[in-house]
Amino acid sequence: LYLFECSELTGSKKCLFVTDSVNIHIKPYQQQLYNQYIAISFLTPLAVIFVVKIIRRTDKTEIKEACLAVSLALALNGVFTNTIKLIVGRPRPDYFHRCFPDGQMNAKMLCTGEPDMVSEGRKSFPSSHSSCKYLLPT
Repeated sequence: LYLFECSELTGSKKCLFVTDSVNIHIKPYQQQLYNQYIAISFLTPLAVIFVVKIIRRTDKTEIKEACLAVSLALALNGVFTNTIKLIVGRPRPDYFHRCFPDGQMNAKMLCTGEPDMVSEGRKSFPSSHSSCKYLLPT
């Protein structure tokens, strides 16, 4: 069990770490490739729909409805997942390096990283990969 708390004080973020928490979130920062994942998660169900259309020779209205259902499901999944991420605010494993890019904590424990990277580092749970995996079979 560890304590990790960030609060906004006078326009800057103050983060409180407990020793165990620092050790958990000390992994180096790695750039994520989200655009590829979005394309794969959107295009794969559509490809399956078109393959089924070719095999079963269904009419255009069924294909249109299936494509709209997949689009709506993916959009709602993204909205709900990101809303929960903002509420929970669990830090990613590389949060320490997002908050302190030089690798050194300062005495007041104020994050010196870019605000966008720091706030993105607080969106670890729930996993977007997991929510998409539960969405696609349904």
